[in-house]
Amino acid sequence: MPIMIDIESDGLYLKGISQGISQGISQGINQGINLGLQKVAIEGFKKGLSISMLSSITGLSELEIKAILKENNSEK
Repeated sequence: MPIMIDIESDGLYLKGISQGISQGISQGINQGINLGLQKVAIEGFKKGLSISMLSSITGLSELEIKAILKENNSEK
């Protein structure tokens, strides 16, 4: 005879769900921030800002900005 457990009322199950949701939200926020910084770097470069200036504005390293520009075919 199988043992039946109501997992929706189990404390460990609910804790796991809560942690998963929190981690998902945190990861989504971080991805959004990174995409925003990439867009600033790309658009700023198109407007004539130097890689050094973009690094200062975004907090990304110059190497990261160069890689973003290369990935998006925005290099000069």
